[in-house]
Amino acid sequence: MSQEHAWTLGEMAHALHAERLAEAQHEALVKSVQGHQPPPRVVLANVLRALASLLDGEAGAPPHARTHPDRQLARAV
Repeated sequence: MSQEHAWTLGEMAHALHAERLAEAQHEALVKSVQGHQPPPRVVLANVLRALASLLDGEAGAPPHARTHPDRQLARAV
């Protein structure tokens, strides 16, 4: 490998590294502004559970009384 090729590869590596650092900083900034929010899957699962309990007529029941031993709820992943 010539010295020119080595220099070019080194510059490309530095550029890629700088891009990745900038993306990581941007991602950290976005997360700090948004705060901690549950993932969309968790929110959707909770909404579906609430709707199911409304359909079952158990909207006023406490959360521990809503679960039925014969009902298997899907786990939010």
